Amino acid sequence: MSTRAEAAQRDPVLPLVGNQAQVQKRGMVVPQDLSERSWERIGAGLGEFTNSSAWWLVDWLIFGVTTYGLRRHREAIERTGLGHQTLRNHAWVARRFERHRRRDSLSFAHHAEEARLSPPEQDYWLRKAEQQMWSRNEVRRAVRAGPAEQPRQIDIPTSSGNDEREVPHRPGWWSPTSLGGG
Repeated sequence: MSTRAEAAQRDPVLPLVGNQAQVQKRGMVVPQDLSERSWERIGAGLGEFTNSSAWWLVDWLIFGVTTYGLRRHREAIERTGLGHQTLRNHAWVARRFERHRRRDSLSFAHHAEEARLSPPEQDYWLRKAEQQMWSRNEVRRAVRAGPAEQPRQIDIPTSSGNDEREVPHRPGWWSPTSLGGG
């Protein structure tokens, strides 16, 4: 049986928390005398961590599957505890946004709302979401309403006939050539 000290050593250490609080797998222990400024910094760091972790996970998954084969997808399910469909959906979003097109100021969920659109449409709505500081739900409403308020000089092409509104469910979807890696 492990001691409390051994358990504490296994707990993750996050630079965003520093020595201000103790991060454990099951939660965070926040000292009663934590300053408001430290509380704000920890929250900002946790937000960044949360928004980045979906991208990290899916980039790790795509690398594993493309480099080591389909068996790594099954292993990713076991290692992450996430379901097959969740991992497929995440990979589909990542394939729709190459790393250089992802916006640091927007969450993975913002990008997922726009993944079904063409790249020019995605770029338009990502830019608009950044400028307006929209939540994911505001992005969803705006995209569903359509580009009615967009300036005329921005040419957003209509559907090319390759409508990918839903995650593809076709044989070979996990093949290395279909996953990309952006």
